[in-house]
Amino acid sequence: MFQQPAEAPDTEEHPWLGNGNPFDPLELAVMLPLSTDEVAGITAGLPPDIRLAVARDLHDLRRTTADDRAFEEEVEHVRAKKRARHEADRRDREERDAYLTSEAGLEAAAASFESDLIDLDDIPELEPVIDGYLHRETLVRTFGPPKSLKSFVTLDMAACVSLGIEWQGRRTEQTTVLYVVAEGLRGVKKRRDAWNEHHGTEMKVIFYPKPVQIGDQEEMFRLIAFCRLRQVGYVIFDTQARCTVGIDENDNTEMGEIVAALDILKRETGACVHMVHHSVGSDPKKARGATAWDGAVDAEFYTKRERDADLVELHTKFQKDIAEAEPLELITVEVGASLVLERAGGDTGRGGGTGEVAPALVSDANLIYLESIRTFGPGGATVSDVTTDLADRKVKRTRTAVKKGFGALLTNGAVSQTGRGTAVVLTQAGLVALDEHRKKSPEGLFSDPGED
Repeated sequence: MFQQPAEAPDTEEHPWLGNGNPFDPLELAVMLPLSTDEVAGITAGLPPDIRLAVARDLHDLRRTTADDRAFEEEVEHVRAKKRARHEADRRDREERDAYLTSEAGLEAAAASFESDLIDLDDIPELEPVIDGYLHRETLVRTFGPPKSLKSFVTLDMAACVSLGIEWQGRRTEQTTVLYVVAEGLRGVKKRRDAWNEHHGTEMKVIFYPKPVQIGDQEEMFRLIAFCRLRQVGYVIFDTQARCTVGIDENDNTEMGEIVAALDILKRETGACVHMVHHSVGSDPKKARGATAWDGAVDAEFYTKRERDADLVELHTKFQKDIAEAEPLELITVEVGASLVLERAGGDTGRGGGTGEVAPALVSDANLIYLESIRTFGPGGATVSDVTTDLADRKVKRTRTAVKKGFGALLTNGAVSQTGRGTAVVLTQAGLVALDEHRKKSPEGLFSDPGED
């Protein structure tokens, strides 16, 4: 009934073999496809102990055979996928080669590439959020050691932008501000109350009371939807570490993914995205973590403060597209259970909490430049712009005189740079100075008061 094996089976491994027993491994292999009833019929004449051993070996052989078959099928499946991928690649190469060797194909490929070309003049100028510091659709970061008041500085910025009032002598553009409070919610409440009390007004910052995990697509989707619906133009994450839980801050690949998510946020909302972060313990001038941030942020600042001192310094580490801001010295003022910040050694530009802004000290001869700059709107004006404008108005001014006037206006705080080359815009103090002169001289300034 069954063929005899080519070699004698191992009777030590299968003690039920031998002694005339007809069932060897080859015969078991023949029995594999048989049904349970058919196998039972074949082994019915065997002694019970041998019958059990045959059944057990047959079961093991069936399981091993099934595992081997599954493995072979998986290997063949992988090989088939590779063959299909290679074949698809080959067809793609052939189609691409044919595409690029035909006139129609070349024209289509060139047109596809050309559709992404732009004229550099069509790129919009940076829109300031805080002149010389923050701009729309940029990624910025402020870092510093513990208790260096980096969060106080950032909240002060947020408060001024939310109201459209000057921040430490710099003009702001009012926009909706979202502050993600990822840690220290009660502390932020005290700081807000102190700021409101000191300035005699209420900031309009929207506070989100828990971290937004930047690495979570669903959370970022909800954040983008909120910002677009509420027209948020300034988003703050305080702190970066609390909003990137589970992400290795020292891993450039993982941090690159975080930066990519923030790029989507700023692109989809047009907002300035501001991260608050910690510095390296041994180097307060260096942000903690991966270097992926170095090339990703558009501007980076750090705070410096001697332990528990009243003076805080805000330094610019770098700014990509505008002139780097000079170091800013701020003093702490105790208000209630918290602190507020004011410019050290000079007028804060906030009227001591009254909401008033002191006028810049501008000579009569330079007021005409302010009037001209104002006509150019929020985009600002260059020396060439103003020289041409005054010539059109029949006002005699040389380019050298205009350039000298710009220097004087920058020095006394009547204008500030926009980041577009030498372009400047009026500060709040410059606007006040111009408005006060208009009250005195309603006839206007373009009667050529003479060069300064």
